[in-house]
Amino acid sequence: MNNNGYITYISNDRDIKAVLNLAYNLDKVNSTVPFYCICMEDVTEKSALTLINRGIRVKKFNLRTKLEMMNMSACHIDFLKSKHLFGKFLMFSIKECSKFIYLDTDILILENIDHLFSMEVKSNIFMVPDMQTDGNYTKIILIKNRYNSGVILSRYNESISHKLYSLLVKNIAILTSDNCFVSDQYIFELLQQEDPGVIKQLDLSYNIHPIIVESAIKNNIIKKPLVIHFMVKPKPWDFLEVNVSSYIFENKQCKDFFKMWLNMYNEMIDYLYFGKETTSTKITSYHWGKYNDNNTLEYQINSI
Repeated sequence: MNNNGYITYISNDRDIKAVLNLAYNLDKVNSTVPFYCICMEDVTEKSALTLINRGIRVKKFNLRTKLEMMNMSACHIDFLKSKHLFGKFLMFSIKECSKFIYLDTDILILENIDHLFSMEVKSNIFMVPDMQTDGNYTKIILIKNRYNSGVILSRYNESISHKLYSLLVKNIAILTSDNCFVSDQYIFELLQQEDPGVIKQLDLSYNIHPIIVESAIKNNIIKKPLVIHFMVKPKPWDFLEVNVSSYIFENKQCKDFFKMWLNMYNEMIDYLYFGKETTSTKITSYHWGKYNDNNTLEYQINSI
């Protein structure tokens, strides 16, 4: 089994626009690798069919059933499902992908990254380090023992999937406490503690926040960005709904990346629906008419 695949994940219909744009984005950068979307039980058949019709390979899973099989209580399952995060671990369970690149839906690919599939993966998980800022927002701190799960390079491995869900079940009390920021990244960090070295560092250019691109290039952290990750809200598609009250972009380059995503989405819509040649209308005349007592339309033979 030597098949490669890009994988994304949705828990419901909310981010369907982003998945469609991501598929178009991969085509636009001339990727030759199939694109899969993990769809959980709350994704409607209509949305799944929309993805399939665009050539996306849909893989359906049921998170509730998965967690019930691991003897998790109903209230804890409801809590985890409300976070819309943990179906992501099923990326390791897609047999068709001996090696995969996982992409969150809030991604913009600037150049073809198919070359990542040539990397030696073994049983490792490649992710970029998580990052935070200092109080004055003048320093970026790359955190060695925490990772951002927006872009992941790894391979089919049911054992890793099982470990991640086992850690999820084992730590449910912590996750549901008031002191814990609930994130799938937290579970990956626990996996690294249990199996040191399983997570390897991926170059930051493959998963970078649009705000810091400008400074990352200036400080020689990256040569150029390859994958932009809109990690915080608003997401680019929020502007399509016109539900963003106001937003100040931190710098011009950040603003340009948002515009790039939106322009690509509009380009996709143009390609899908407005690319065909139009025909002339068949209407040749206009007539006065009325409905009679039998509710039948009558109209004059002579045109207006």
